[in-house]
Amino acid sequence: MKKIDLGQGISILANVGVLVGILLLVYELSLNRQMVEAQTRHQVAQGIVDQLAEVASNPELADLAYRARCGRLESEVEELRFFSWVNSRLRYWEDAHYQYRLGLYSESEFLANKEAWGSFIQTAAVQENWNRMKRSFSPEFVAEIDDLIDTGGAFIVPGCG
Repeated sequence: MKKIDLGQGISILANVGVLVGILLLVYELSLNRQMVEAQTRHQVAQGIVDQLAEVASNPELADLAYRARCGRLESEVEELRFFSWVNSRLRYWEDAHYQYRLGLYSESEFLANKEAWGSFIQTAAVQENWNRMKRSFSPEFVAEIDDLIDTGGAFIVPGCG
């Protein structure tokens, strides 16, 4: 049996220490990624709640959105307000889409959100605004929204009569 001198023993222990340190670093990075994913999910969910509450708590906006979806906007100012509101929602969606592409937002959550986007994007007024502004969005997001439009088609909200 060979004897290991003190210097070799210290060197082996140092290497084991480095290996343990690397393993701990990998574990910490994994925990950090989980935390970032949870924060992203929370921020996306909070944004959705804010968007829903915005219409629910603002009768004027609800009326504007409904009349726009029914093709009944009465002035250029109303068209601008609706355009700005649609643009803000699409910007938010683009951010959620970006987080998904980075792997910070789960596929199941993203697909559920995308399903909800479909009901919004499938109206003529929203599509008209989308076609005016889509060049200002990332190509990946444009492809996602265009795919939603292509698989659905525009419709008028029931009850618009």
